[in-house]
Amino acid sequence: MSRSSFSADHSADRRLEHAEPVERHATDIDDRQAITCANIKAANVDLYTIQVNTGGDPTSTLLQNCASSTDKFYLLTSANEMTATFDTIGTNLTKLRVAQ
Repeated sequence: MSRSSFSADHSADRRLEHAEPVERHATDIDDRQAITCANIKAANVDLYTIQVNTGGDPTSTLLQNCASSTDKFYLLTSANEMTATFDTIGTNLTKLRVAQ
């Protein structure tokens, strides 16, 4: 059977017959992540988020909102910034532990 004889719903394969749009799945994932972040914050856990954006994409509102506070969200524009960022976070966590 040639490839052109398959119907548009890919019924010969059956796996893609009821596929939903990618945007819907992305929204579902974002919603689940937002709930997870809210639950972590409700447990009084300091939550740091890091967005590595080397392609000029928009800043992730989801990651910004997920961080415990604005100073716990890091937007990196180069992979070279990762080591310094993790060092900063590690230092902050050490200070937190000593203070408690």
